[in-house]
Amino acid sequence: MIGNKKSFSSRKKIKTIQKGRITMKEFVNKCIFSLMCAYTLNICGCSSSANEVAHVIDADRAKGTVDIGFIHDSTWVYINDGGKGANWSIAEKEAQEVCQKWGYKTAERLSDVIQNENNVSYDFYDGTSYKNVDSQKFVIKLQCIVEK
Repeated sequence: MIGNKKSFSSRKKIKTIQKGRITMKEFVNKCIFSLMCAYTLNICGCSSSANEVAHVIDADRAKGTVDIGFIHDSTWVYINDGGKGANWSIAEKEAQEVCQKWGYKTAERLSDVIQNENNVSYDFYDGTSYKNVDSQKFVIKLQCIVEK
């Protein structure tokens, strides 16, 4: 008799779910499919660096070099264009000002290669606490020169 009550109550639940136009198996399958889609979109998501603006991020007076670039928070989306779409002109002007401050005439790119460091961890202060954030760092090295 106890077994009959359990089977009767489980049949009742299935009928209730079926009245809602979906079976339990269909519901579970839809949940799994939705989670797979959300996970896939998160993994495959990519972005352009078109909205990024580069600035001076490091300088070495002894070597006469200035590193320009930007750090992109890649917690959700990675940049897939290698930083080529970023605005580098502001950073180049800033680098020239740094070199002129040191007594050099100007700054010149050593190469057009943009160095990319993925999964750089740094501490970010969000106004209430420090958080460790995964990021991408894009850098171009410039050399201060005396004459052109």
